[in-house]
Order: sequence, then structure tokens, then C-alpha cells
Amino acid sequence: MTALDSLNRFGHSGTKHAKMEKEKPRGPLYYADYIQLDRLLGSQQMQSALYGRPAHDEMLFIIVHQAYELWFKQILWELDAVLATFRGSPVPEEELGQAVLRCGRIVEIQRVLIQQVDVLETMTPLDFLDFRDDLIPASGLQSAQFRLIENKLGMRRQDRLQLHAAPYTSRLSAEDAARVEAAEKEPSLFDLIEGWLERTPFLNFGDFDFWREYRRAVDSMLAADRASVRSNPTLTEDEKAAQHPGRRRDATFPGARSRRRSSSTSTEMSRFCTCPSGCWRSWPTSKETSRPGASATPRWRCG
Repeated sequence: MTALDSLNRFGHSGTKHAKMEKEKPRGPLYYADYIQLDRLLGSQQMQSALYGRPAHDEMLFIIVHQAYELWFKQILWELDAVLATFRGSPVPEEELGQAVLRCGRIVEIQRVLIQQVDVLETMTPLDFLDFRDDLIPASGLQSAQFRLIENKLGMRRQDRLQLHAAPYTSRLSAEDAARVEAAEKEPSLFDLIEGWLERTPFLNFGDFDFWREYRRAVDSMLAADRASVRSNPTLTEDEKAAQHPGRRRDATFPGARSRRRSSSTSTEMSRFCTCPSGCWRSWPTSKETSRPGASATPRWRCG
């Protein structure tokens, strides 16, 4: 019996084939049926038309926002998969690459969402006023999916700006508000990744010191590079000096200047976000801001 025969008999392919044999035969799948195109194209109900004065640009307005919500659904689909990976304890090492890929997909979707604004801006303010009053009190603030994305990423209620001193869920329906508030109680991506990093035991473990061993490995690598540069007969002395590997050493140890944060203080005492240069910043902790003369200004770690 060949490996292929074995797979067909005992493996996934054989199981799938047996399952297909038991299924009832079906006709060929048609594109419009597969994506439910009739339902999709029939879901644009212009409010201005209901009042007997259809506004041309309301169709654009509806389609752009429907596209936003479809992309929000895809973001939540990817985000839930990433959250499921990081809920594991330990986090499955073999799933990290897939999690990174899905986060990258979310970033690309966000680029598309931003570009959609250019399409919407082809509608003038006067065109919008043709049907705006027909939409009151509907608002993009009522997008439950957008609020779910915020909460799952790590937005906290206390960090939100209040509108008219009302909670951010006040404009949602009771059903949507319940879904959004339930998401607040679940560990966010920020929480899960922070917890994963905090319990990663590679910094100090018994007699093992990660930074000490890392320095040894880098110094050994740079020593080999220096020897290779010095012995290269095709380089001039100036070129050898310009290629001096020792200059790269300081840039190789970004963690040497970082601080370890204990799990008891990390979640409540500090939050991180991206600075324009790609570094990170730390918001002052409550203990720091409670000192006389302390500033509440975030400190950029890149200087």
C-alpha cells in the first residue's frame, strides 16, 4: 500500500470522499446564488425615496456605509481568531504566524476603509443636505460592530470621551448595547498579548540570563564579522573602517534600556501606543502623577 493509498483509506482525504458519497447530489453552484447577490443588491432602501423625493447621492451614502459594515464583519472574524489563539495557555507556538498574518490582514482592511472616505467626499455638503434630515436620529455612532472592534482591541470605558455626559452605549439599541457591554468584560487583544509577554519565561530562568547569553551571541557574531572584514583583501583601510561591525552593537540591544513590568501593575498602571517614529510611549502611572509637580504628559521612549 502506497502512502497515497494509506491517506485515502485512513486520512482526511478518505474521510472527505466518504462524506461526499453520502451527500445528495446538487446542481452546479451559481455565482449570484453563492454570494446572495439579489439580497445584497436589494438592501439599499433610500429614505428620501420613501418621502417621495429621492436624492441621487443617498444611494452612494448607503453603499459606502454598508461596505464599512461588511469590512467590520471581516475584521471581527479575523480578530476573534487571533483572540482565540492568545487565550491559550500556553499560546500555541505554531499558531503565532497565522495570528500575525491575520493582524496584517486587519491593517490592510483598515487602509481600504480609510480610502473609502475619498469616494464619500465626491458627495458635496449640499448633496448630503438633500436627505440628511430624513435620517435623523440615525448616526454612525450607532455602529455596534465598530464598538465591538474597539473593545476587542483594548479600548477601555474610562479612556473614552463622553458625548453629552452619556455613556457611549446610550445611542445603541438594547440588544446592541448588551453585546457591546459584554465585550468589555472579555479579555481584549491588548490584555491577552500583555499577559502572554509577562509570562514568557525566557528573560531569567534559573541560572539562565537571556540578556547575558544574547550579548555573548551577538559579540561572537560581531567578532567573526570584524575578522572577516579585516582579512578581506579587496577592501581599503577606509572601507574596512566604514564597515566596522562594532558600531552595530548598541543598536542590537534595545531591550537593555527597557524596564520589566510586573503583572500586578502592568494592566492598571500603564498603557502603550505607537509613536510617529515607530517606537512606543508609556503613559505616566497613577503613582507618578500623584507626586507634586508631576506631569501627565506621555513620555516618548524614543527620546
